[in-house]
Amino acid sequence: MKTKNFSSLSMVAVLMFVFLQLTLSCSYADGFSIRGSGNKQVENRTVGSFSAIDVSGGFEVILTQGSSESLQIEADDNLMNSIITEVKGGELRIYIRDHVSAKTKMKAYINFIHLDEIEISGAVKVFATNKLNFKNLELDASGASEIDLELELEVLEIDMSGATKITLNGTADKVYVDCSGASKMYLSGFKTAVQKFELSGASYAEVWVTEELIVEASGASEFKYKGEPKILRTDTSGASSIRKM
Repeated sequence: MKTKNFSSLSMVAVLMFVFLQLTLSCSYADGFSIRGSGNKQVENRTVGSFSAIDVSGGFEVILTQGSSESLQIEADDNLMNSIITEVKGGELRIYIRDHVSAKTKMKAYINFIHLDEIEISGAVKVFATNKLNFKNLELDASGASEIDLELELEVLEIDMSGATKITLNGTADKVYVDCSGASKMYLSGFKTAVQKFELSGASYAEVWVTEELIVEASGASEFKYKGEPKILRTDTSGASSIRKM
């Protein structure tokens, strides 16, 4: 009788152990993520003065240039404490502190006066409600990020990698680009006087240039241009190509 009871207890212990292991496995597979409630909340965040932004973690960023600075976050109500917004050294940083699984699309509405740099990583998308005017601007995009903007400026520097996509319209005097990975650039609606491009990996670019052009392309990169610029230098290697649109 004691042996039967002992066997029953052993079986219960084994089943409990298996259940615990399965539970932990599911938790680890889910990365202990906080699941969004599905209840959208809009929260105004206090920000100091800033001239650069750095955003990561799957946000959709909506920019508006004006006469004041402000920040509004839209997300699941139970994820708000995991969304960190801070200004350090004149840079507005927006990122996720914890592992989250959002149901409501996370959005950051940023009103600004002037920016020198926009840096994004992860699956961040950047748009604007109006044409943005700058003297100089640096765009740094990585991961599966996406930028779609209308700009008017003097000098634009772009550093992009991974599976990023940048679409620009407007005008600029000079554009300098370092593009790698499977990045794609659509600048055929962005009229510029001088352009210098360095492309590697499986990068793709369409541009509009009117005066001077320098292109270095390697790997399986493809570069297309329109306009009648003076070709100062073109270097290709691998299966890369440079041709007029």
